[in-house]
Amino acid sequence: MSQKIKYADIAGPVFSHGGLKNWNLFLSEGLVIARPMGVWTSVKTGMYAAMGMKNAMNTLWTKTNVEGIVLIDSGDPGWRRYLLNDLEFIEVKKCHSANEIRIKLKGLKIHIYGIGDRSQTNKYRTLFRNMYPEAYRETGF
Repeated sequence: MSQKIKYADIAGPVFSHGGLKNWNLFLSEGLVIARPMGVWTSVKTGMYAAMGMKNAMNTLWTKTNVEGIVLIDSGDPGWRRYLLNDLEFIEVKKCHSANEIRIKLKGLKIHIYGIGDRSQTNKYRTLFRNMYPEAYRETGF
């Protein structure tokens, strides 16, 4: 059964698995949803990024399964859902290569999302700090 989830903002595109998997992080009250993008979308996004076409890249990423400020969650098991009550932390970490968004659920391993566009780092720091102050932390800034 599909569920409509109102979200406040999107952090993305971000990547994992050495850049082989791409995601958008939907920030909602008490919830972060990591929605993976398909292979073709990832390939097109990579081409746009290589050509420096950030606006085209961002438009491509936000087109599917989103109605205005509502995400349609079909229950897909490939999505990652992080409930605020289950979080150990959400961290933005400054790194030598791509900066990272690190999300840790209590008792589970850390999920790491690389920020492909470093210029978005400060925006993400502010978003996570404001949306999830009790779980947010930073490293290296």
